[in-house]
Amino acid sequence: MNQEKIVISGTGCALADFLYNNISFDSPGFRKYLSRQEGDGGLSPGKLVFTEELEKFSGDNYGEILKTICGNRTPDAFNVGGPSLVSLIHAAQMLDNKEYEVKFFGMAGKDEISDRIFKMLHNTPLNIKNYLTTREYTSPFTDVFSDPSYDSGHGERTFVNNIGAAWRYLPESLTNEFFDSQIVCFGGTAINLRLRLQRPQLFHPIQRFRRLDRRILHHGLECGW
Repeated sequence: MNQEKIVISGTGCALADFLYNNISFDSPGFRKYLSRQEGDGGLSPGKLVFTEELEKFSGDNYGEILKTICGNRTPDAFNVGGPSLVSLIHAAQMLDNKEYEVKFFGMAGKDEISDRIFKMLHNTPLNIKNYLTTREYTSPFTDVFSDPSYDSGHGERTFVNNIGAAWRYLPESLTNEFFDSQIVCFGGTAINLRLRLQRPQLFHPIQRFRRLDRRILHHGLECGW
């Protein structure tokens, strides 16, 4: 570890956001996949559902679902997303890189989505040498459907998340380099469940980390065990 700098290392939710504007939640294509009861895996305005749940709910694969809702149109916007990755990008941009180094640890697919993510990240000071790729899964993404006319013009969004390669990133993937940092951050692990702080595989390294009087952040807030 570079003793001359304070090192901040983070892991957790990192993905691509694809925004589809002007998707009517009253359209037949959208209503086909609307939730009928809480937690059944269907679409619900203002809420997030996972692709696997939506496929199980509908009996259709997600490619068919997306085409039914959006037709053949492409997304209106693409952004790097995920509370872990985005917060670390902001930290890397705001902190003096002579005094701080900010690192992200995670997993993406080896695909067009990750190519776009990494292209954007290379224009930031964030250290991404531990942001790995795999051919086994696609890169995590969230499709965001926006209906500005919903709720009498107040507008709303609906989110569909594909966990993808995040399933491949396990607690054991976090190396000593991660825990040798002065500050470690876990962000959005409600989506990346395998990196929840309560996982047994993380118990001993986190206890060792705390004995060194270092800081653990979770969703941007200091978190006790």
